[in-house]
Amino acid sequence: EIQMGTHDDLIPIEPGRRVAPLAAEPYRQLGVADRFRFTEFNGGHEFHDESAWEFMDRELKPSKPSR
Repeated sequence: EIQMGTHDDLIPIEPGRRVAPLAAEPYRQLGVADRFRFTEFNGGHEFHDESAWEFMDRELKPSKPSR
């Protein structure tokens, strides 16, 4: 997950908007496009809680052993 605030004074949003599709392409090619997400939110240079915790819960949840 890449998060970018639209009002970030340190890292402008426009380069992120341009690069996100390029960064997503390898995920698409590997058949795991759902594992890449670019989240743009109304905020500055900060942590976007809602999307970050959703990502952590989804991607870092222990998998169940196969039998």
